[in-house]
Amino acid sequence: MYLYWKARRYGFNSKFIRLAADINTHMPAYCLHRLEDLLRTRKKKMENAKVLVVGVTYKKDVKDLRKSPALKFIELLRHCHVRTDYHDPLVPYVKLGGLDLGSVLLDAQHLKGYDAVVIAVDHSKVNYQLIQTHARLVFDLKNVYPGGGKNIFRL
Repeated sequence: MYLYWKARRYGFNSKFIRLAADINTHMPAYCLHRLEDLLRTRKKKMENAKVLVVGVTYKKDVKDLRKSPALKFIELLRHCHVRTDYHDPLVPYVKLGGLDLGSVLLDAQHLKGYDAVVIAVDHSKVNYQLIQTHARLVFDLKNVYPGGGKNIFRL
Protein backbone atom coordinates (compact mmCIF):
# COMPACT_ATOMS: atom_id res chain seq x y z
CA MET A 1 0.00 0.00 0.00
CA TYR A 2 2.97 2.28 0.59
CA LEU A 3 4.12 1.72 -2.98
CA TYR A 4 0.61 2.48 -4.23
CA TRP A 5 0.52 5.72 -2.23
CA LYS A 6 4.01 6.75 -3.37
CA ALA A 7 3.26 6.06 -7.05
CA ARG A 8 0.08 8.15 -6.93
CA ARG A 9 2.00 10.98 -5.31
CA TYR A 10 4.28 11.13 -8.33
CA GLY A 11 1.43 10.83 -10.83
CA PHE A 12 2.00 7.20 -11.86
CA ASN A 13 -0.88 4.91 -12.78
CA SER A 14 -0.73 2.23 -10.10
CA LYS A 15 -3.74 0.13 -11.06
CA PHE A 16 -1.79 -3.15 -10.86
CA ILE A 17 -0.38 -2.36 -7.43
CA ARG A 18 -3.91 -1.77 -6.17
CA LEU A 19 -5.13 -4.95 -7.87
CA ALA A 20 -2.37 -6.99 -6.21
CA ALA A 21 -3.28 -5.50 -2.82
CA ASP A 22 -6.96 -6.39 -3.38
CA ILE A 23 -6.02 -9.97 -4.28
CA ASN A 24 -3.89 -10.29 -1.14
CA THR A 25 -6.72 -8.90 1.00
CA HIS A 26 -9.15 -11.52 -0.30
CA MET A 27 -6.81 -14.53 -0.03
CA PRO A 28 -8.01 -15.67 3.42
CA ALA A 29 -11.60 -15.97 2.12
CA TYR A 30 -10.38 -17.77 -1.01
CA CYS A 31 -8.37 -20.21 1.13
CA LEU A 32 -11.44 -20.81 3.29
CA HIS A 33 -13.45 -21.83 0.22
CA ARG A 34 -10.65 -24.08 -1.01
CA LEU A 35 -10.45 -25.76 2.39
CA GLU A 36 -14.21 -26.26 2.38
CA ASP A 37 -13.94 -27.98 -1.01
CA LEU A 38 -11.12 -30.23 0.23
CA LEU A 39 -13.11 -31.23 3.31
CA ARG A 40 -16.21 -31.84 1.18
CA THR A 41 -14.28 -34.35 -0.96
CA ARG A 42 -13.63 -36.22 2.29
CA LYS A 43 -17.32 -36.08 3.26
CA LYS A 44 -16.69 -33.58 6.04
CA LYS A 45 -18.71 -30.40 6.60
CA MET A 46 -16.95 -27.21 7.67
CA GLU A 47 -19.10 -26.74 10.77
CA ASN A 48 -18.14 -30.22 12.02
CA ALA A 49 -14.45 -29.92 11.17
CA LYS A 50 -11.47 -29.51 13.46
CA VAL A 51 -8.63 -27.53 11.86
CA LEU A 52 -5.09 -26.73 12.96
CA VAL A 53 -3.49 -23.62 11.46
CA VAL A 54 0.31 -23.70 11.49
CA GLY A 55 1.79 -20.22 11.74
CA VAL A 56 -0.04 -17.01 12.64
CA THR A 57 2.55 -14.28 12.10
CA TYR A 58 2.65 -11.88 9.17
CA LYS A 59 5.64 -13.64 7.62
CA LYS A 60 8.17 -16.41 8.13
CA ASP A 61 10.35 -16.35 11.25
CA VAL A 62 9.16 -12.88 12.31
CA LYS A 63 7.13 -12.37 15.50
CA ASP A 64 4.87 -9.68 13.99
CA LEU A 65 1.10 -10.21 14.01
CA ARG A 66 0.11 -6.92 12.36
CA LYS A 67 -2.04 -7.50 9.26
CA SER A 68 -1.51 -11.26 9.48
CA PRO A 69 -3.57 -13.11 6.83
CA ALA A 70 -3.38 -16.22 9.02
CA LEU A 71 -5.26 -14.48 11.83
CA LYS A 72 -7.92 -13.31 9.38
CA PHE A 73 -8.18 -16.91 8.14
CA ILE A 74 -8.65 -18.16 11.72
CA GLU A 75 -11.37 -15.56 12.30
CA LEU A 76 -13.17 -16.73 9.14
CA LEU A 77 -12.91 -20.38 10.24
CA ARG A 78 -14.32 -19.57 13.66
CA HIS A 79 -17.12 -17.55 12.06
CA CYS A 80 -18.04 -20.76 10.16
CA HIS A 81 -18.13 -22.61 13.51
CA VAL A 82 -14.98 -24.60 12.73
CA ARG A 83 -13.14 -25.81 15.82
CA THR A 84 -9.83 -24.08 15.24
CA ASP A 85 -6.45 -24.29 16.96
CA TYR A 86 -3.07 -22.94 15.96
CA HIS A 87 0.58 -23.80 16.39
CA ASP A 88 3.28 -21.17 16.10
CA PRO A 89 6.75 -21.53 17.66
CA LEU A 90 7.09 -17.72 17.86
CA VAL A 91 3.67 -16.82 19.27
CA PRO A 92 2.61 -18.81 22.34
CA TYR A 93 -0.60 -16.83 22.87
CA VAL A 94 -2.92 -14.68 20.73
CA LYS A 95 -5.36 -12.24 22.28
CA LEU A 96 -6.35 -9.97 19.43
CA GLY A 97 -9.78 -8.79 18.38
CA GLY A 98 -12.13 -11.70 18.98
CA LEU A 99 -9.32 -14.25 19.24
CA ASP A 100 -8.12 -15.59 22.56
CA LEU A 101 -6.05 -18.68 21.82
CA GLY A 102 -2.89 -20.46 22.90
CA SER A 103 -0.50 -22.30 20.61
CA VAL A 104 -1.05 -26.07 20.79
CA LEU A 105 1.64 -28.72 20.98
CA LEU A 106 2.66 -30.17 17.63
CA ASP A 107 2.97 -33.94 18.04
CA ALA A 108 1.69 -37.09 16.32
CA GLN A 109 -1.23 -37.63 18.71
CA HIS A 110 -2.57 -34.08 18.33
CA LEU A 111 -2.12 -34.06 14.55
CA LYS A 112 -4.23 -37.19 14.16
CA GLY A 113 -7.11 -35.40 15.90
CA TYR A 114 -7.51 -32.74 13.20
CA ASP A 115 -9.52 -33.08 10.01
CA ALA A 116 -7.11 -30.68 8.30
CA VAL A 117 -3.82 -28.94 8.99
CA VAL A 118 -3.32 -25.65 7.16
CA ILE A 119 0.24 -24.40 6.65
CA ALA A 120 -0.31 -20.63 6.76
CA VAL A 121 3.24 -19.51 7.62
CA ASP A 122 6.35 -21.57 6.84
CA HIS A 123 8.44 -21.02 9.99
CA SER A 124 11.86 -22.69 10.03
CA LYS A 125 11.32 -24.25 13.48
CA VAL A 126 8.29 -26.39 12.51
CA ASN A 127 8.65 -30.13 11.92
CA TYR A 128 6.94 -30.44 8.53
CA GLN A 129 7.86 -34.12 8.18
CA LEU A 130 5.87 -34.83 11.36
CA ILE A 131 2.87 -33.00 9.89
CA GLN A 132 3.11 -34.85 6.58
CA THR A 133 3.36 -38.22 8.31
CA HIS A 134 0.52 -37.82 10.82
CA ALA A 135 -2.01 -35.31 9.46
CA ARG A 136 -5.09 -36.63 7.65
CA LEU A 137 -5.15 -33.71 5.22
CA VAL A 138 -2.59 -30.92 4.75
CA PHE A 139 -3.56 -27.72 2.95
CA ASP A 140 -0.21 -26.15 2.09
CA LEU A 141 -0.54 -22.41 1.47
CA LYS A 142 3.24 -21.78 1.50
CA ASN A 143 4.57 -24.53 -0.81
CA VAL A 144 6.37 -26.32 2.01
CA TYR A 145 5.79 -29.61 0.18
CA PRO A 146 6.63 -28.79 -3.46
CA GLY A 147 6.42 -32.46 -4.46
CA GLY A 148 2.99 -32.87 -2.91
CA GLY A 149 1.85 -36.19 -1.48
CA LYS A 150 -1.24 -38.33 -1.02
CA ASN A 151 -2.61 -36.19 1.83
CA ILE A 152 -1.15 -32.83 0.70
CA PHE A 153 -3.01 -30.19 -1.28
CA ARG A 154 -1.36 -26.97 -2.33
CA LEU A 155 -2.82 -23.54 -2.92
